[in-house]
Amino acid sequence: MKITVVHQLKRPFENFGPMAAKWMSGFLQQLGVEYIGIGQGQAIKSLRNNELTNGERVKFDAAFIVPPHKAPDPVLNSDLAKNGWAAPRSPANGDFRSERYDDVYVVGDVAAPNVPVGMAGTILHSYAPWVVSNILADLAGVSMASRRLE
Repeated sequence: MKITVVHQLKRPFENFGPMAAKWMSGFLQQLGVEYIGIGQGQAIKSLRNNELTNGERVKFDAAFIVPPHKAPDPVLNSDLAKNGWAAPRSPANGDFRSERYDDVYVVGDVAAPNVPVGMAGTILHSYAPWVVSNILADLAGVSMASRRLE
């Protein structure tokens, strides 16, 4: 069996930096997985013709396709959006409030490109405790601004 990954990124994990891309490239190579990086937003032009957007054709018996990731329309069509994604104020300092509204928090994949981290569904799990801490601090009248991520 041959496994081929076709992805919009030129190198796997390049959005996490050159070291992560190098590591993941080597890991896929060890596993015998071929990686075709397109380098643009959409990788597949036509499933019917097995054609990629770069003109290359890939044969397959089964295809697992993930649609392009985007913020939901209510975010895109609001002033919460920045560069097409929800924008947290200062995630590096644990402040996931909206850049525009103190009482709106933006966490998870909907804000990932503006954090910047990859989209894997784990962001919400990791940052939700900070949001809860901030809400509780607001209710208690305590400032969380001077506290750092532990």
